[in-house]
Amino acid sequence: MKCSFNTNLLHAFKRLGILVLIALLFWLFLFSCKSNKPQNSIKQVIDSFTYAIKEKGNWQQFQNVKQAELIPLFSGQDLKVLSTAYWQFDVNQDVDVFVCRDSAQNEVPFWLIEEGFIRTNAIVENDLVRYEVWQKRFAKGRIGLGINGFDRHRFTYFVALKPVDSDQFLDFKPIFPEQQNLYSMTKGQYVYTDWDELTLTKIPSLLEGAYVIPTFRGRSREAQLIDGFRETLYPSSEQADQVLLSWVDSPLSSQYFSWRTHPTVESANIKYWEISTRDTMSLQAGYEYIEDPLLINDLENKRFSANISDLKSGTRYGYRIMVDGRDDFQGEFKTAHPDGGFEFAWFGDIHNDPDWGAKLPVWGSKYPHVKFHLFVGDLVNTGLYRDQWDVLWNAAGPILDRPVFSAPGNHDSQEGLPATLFYNYLKSPKNGTKLVEQTASYSFVYQNTLFVVLDAVGTGVELQKKWLQETLVQSKEQFKIVAFHFAPYTTEGEYLDIQQHWIPLFEQYGVDLVVNGHFHFYQRFKPKVKGPIYVMSIGTSVKNDKIISDSTRGKWVNRGYLYQHVKIDPERLIMTSLDEHLSIIDQFEIIKKN
Repeated sequence: MKCSFNTNLLHAFKRLGILVLIALLFWLFLFSCKSNKPQNSIKQVIDSFTYAIKEKGNWQQFQNVKQAELIPLFSGQDLKVLSTAYWQFDVNQDVDVFVCRDSAQNEVPFWLIEEGFIRTNAIVENDLVRYEVWQKRFAKGRIGLGINGFDRHRFTYFVALKPVDSDQFLDFKPIFPEQQNLYSMTKGQYVYTDWDELTLTKIPSLLEGAYVIPTFRGRSREAQLIDGFRETLYPSSEQADQVLLSWVDSPLSSQYFSWRTHPTVESANIKYWEISTRDTMSLQAGYEYIEDPLLINDLENKRFSANISDLKSGTRYGYRIMVDGRDDFQGEFKTAHPDGGFEFAWFGDIHNDPDWGAKLPVWGSKYPHVKFHLFVGDLVNTGLYRDQWDVLWNAAGPILDRPVFSAPGNHDSQEGLPATLFYNYLKSPKNGTKLVEQTASYSFVYQNTLFVVLDAVGTGVELQKKWLQETLVQSKEQFKIVAFHFAPYTTEGEYLDIQQHWIPLFEQYGVDLVVNGHFHFYQRFKPKVKGPIYVMSIGTSVKNDKIISDSTRGKWVNRGYLYQHVKIDPERLIMTSLDEHLSIIDQFEIIKKN
């Protein structure tokens, strides 16, 4: 490996002072001695950079660094990738490419001028952003554009194309990202797929006849290095922790486990036995890597999992997690009984609030017999940050001896990016709609009750309609409960798609209870006599500046840290909502005779 040092960089660092300069020069030496293995994607380039930073352990100096100080730390080949591999597509004729970037972004992406773009006097606007327009003419063929910047400027640039020959058909082929679409650039057109209500209000004459390629705001994270590094309070180790239970098959005869370890752990298995016997069985665990390249003290860990099947219903089992042959964690679980009544609990938004976790023992002592816990989304503030999930699971410790399930919230998947960590942690039956590759919609039956969990965030509402209808039609259970994130009957938001596609099915097929979150207060509302009760609740604190509208319908309470306990018997459902002091703020029952 050949190492080189670029003395021309001294001028770039003069203003930092001699001590910082020495440190940065040492970093430069480190990066110039990297392997010359080609990096072909933005992710590869940035991941290689962050892993090198982790090895040195001095990541703090990159928190307030400027773009000009970062560029010399990359090889010429890596800079080319950063300049051309962020956005790629093919065209069949010469085109003018317009990069429309937010004028409020602090630094112009380094590649724009280097790649020959010229800033015009044109301005594009929507209700929130004023975009300056950069232009370059490209010959037909492959076109590659660069990163939004090393910062995380939320309003990423978008692209417009204008054929040089307007009479010739423009054939556009996406390369990366794979999903790209062309739309006429007109007023009312959105430019962010994750915020289609934010539309263009001003288009200059320069862009008349152009086509816009919408993007999504989550792409601002793809090359973030400035102010991006974080540390987790709970890094992984060789010991198993964050043990989560759920069901991916029948609660009568199976139990799913997953747990975390440091990536150096090679193997794990789970031993289990009936409490009343000494016969021990063992199941080898599989694993997946969970990455967070900016979580500098825990870039990746392993998440092991095992699904135990062919169990006896209504039976207590002991289990022991073995890590590299070492007895690491043990506990008990009980399979569902086929009948007789049961209890469960559910929570509104948590937002990885440690204070919520501190209150769990109080609620748990009041209701020690709940069989599982259900969340309705927004478990964390930023679903892409694994350190926030670490805080959540640490806080949730008192209830993790029983299965947990959740619907996704808008904070669990943000800015058009998939809810990857949500899916990593919260496993569920894979029986949701087949119209999309990945969805968080699913259903399961516990005794006499059908539970349907819908994805109101990452999967189109209408795409789940057929599956929802089939699931409700086929159900013979006494009670039907539906959970999803957005509450459809508040003055805060209308959610017309939910009202159009889901609510008529709830009413037609006898759904009894719909549970939601999103808004930080409690509300119970029954809009129709022959329809479900809608309950919205909150697990974390209320918003201090929140003023509940006088037109809010039903019963409502502006109070946070609420716990919902549900007791279901053969012909009766009782729901009780309590605050952190065990004071009952609401209680109701639903009676259904066979």
